[in-house]
Amino acid sequence: MPVIKGLEWTFDTVAAAYEKWRPGYPDELYRMLFTYRPIDPSSQAVEVGIGGGQATLPVLETGCGLTAAECGE
Repeated sequence: MPVIKGLEWTFDTVAAAYEKWRPGYPDELYRMLFTYRPIDPSSQAVEVGIGGGQATLPVLETGCGLTAAECGE
């Protein structure tokens, strides 16, 4: 729940700028995560607050099932 109720729409107003200027995650981060918690085609993952989806593709490349949620469109 947002701190100030009713501001969920604001994500959509800056989504393009957020995606353009936000740095990506280094490959080492994904290696560390997948070493800590291996996932494969038999796994199910949940991603909350996917934003522009930068972390989505590396998770999907493992072959797992993914449910993603975002307040914006």
